[in-house]
Amino acid sequence: MGSHIIEFQSDKYPSCPRGKVPLSVKDPKAQDLLFEYAQRRREVDAEFADDLETALVNAGYPVVTCAWCRCRHKAIFKDTNQGVRCASSVSLRDDGRWIIVGSYGSVLADDCLYVFTANVPTDPADPVCDVCFKARIDAGDLELVSQGRWIG
Repeated sequence: MGSHIIEFQSDKYPSCPRGKVPLSVKDPKAQDLLFEYAQRRREVDAEFADDLETALVNAGYPVVTCAWCRCRHKAIFKDTNQGVRCASSVSLRDDGRWIIVGSYGSVLADDCLYVFTANVPTDPADPVCDVCFKARIDAGDLELVSQGRWIG
């Protein structure tokens, strides 16, 4: 390893072009990095981001998809609908009021129960991402009912 490297060149992967880093969507150690890169790259090239996410999913990377905006988020637990920044669910209570409950993974709504007061949904949704959740809060559609305890 030289102390005056001008441009990276892999000794282990000599066929990898100079200045490039060999990563595989099948490598579990690289998957988080590649998923994050897809998220950051989305505003520049959404088609590339979609393709990279799809390749990761096909390689077994666990994701959840927001029921409202269809964006993908890293799953917290395999085979659940809880994702990083995507862990709220919308449902209709027995009293006829629509609610949204946040759970582990939601930065905005963990352990919170909100009731819809405007723009009431017509269908359950699970999961709902924090971006969509925040948009509904900002629009004044939700009222906080309970916070900081498990809601049954």
